[in-house]
Amino acid sequence: MEIRHQLFIRTYVDYTRPATTMTEEEFYAITRKGRRHLLLIDDLVVDATDYAPYHPGGQFIIQRTRGTDISKFFYGGYNLEPQHGGQNYNHTNYARLAINHLIVGKLVRSVDISMVRIAGETLASQDQLIKTFRFEAIEGSRLSPLIYKHYDIGVTGKHYLIQEVKGSRYVGNIRHYTVSNCLAAD
Repeated sequence: MEIRHQLFIRTYVDYTRPATTMTEEEFYAITRKGRRHLLLIDDLVVDATDYAPYHPGGQFIIQRTRGTDISKFFYGGYNLEPQHGGQNYNHTNYARLAINHLIVGKLVRSVDISMVRIAGETLASQDQLIKTFRFEAIEGSRLSPLIYKHYDIGVTGKHYLIQEVKGSRYVGNIRHYTVSNCLAAD
């Protein structure tokens, strides 16, 4: 049994890809009513209403994040209580299986997809935890207007998702990034 467990936690569990789609307007209309605890993870809509009382971290977490993209919490990038010593928690394959049972649709967003490679990176903090990346378009592609050296102040705080591509297949987790500055050194 332990061997099966160890093999399972080292295997990548992909999410179920639902046939049903939901627009952002539909998603927010449902969450504003407050009856359903809809969450987003990557581009998937998850209904955690019935699961909330059984969440290992407590029902509070599901209620607190209703109507938001929980990807950054699910993959361990953030926690809800950083000022009180809260720990980041990267969810396991067991949590991915639970999510698979809660998926109710795929969110349809208007997105600008750019195929890029990392052309350079520099450390952006003394603790070496934050990096700045420079992207360049892959041959035959173009950079999205949101990927520039200089950002307009209105773009600060905007989010975008990045996922690795191997061959023609998307692999790994979709990562959530935020434009956190609007200035660049010349």
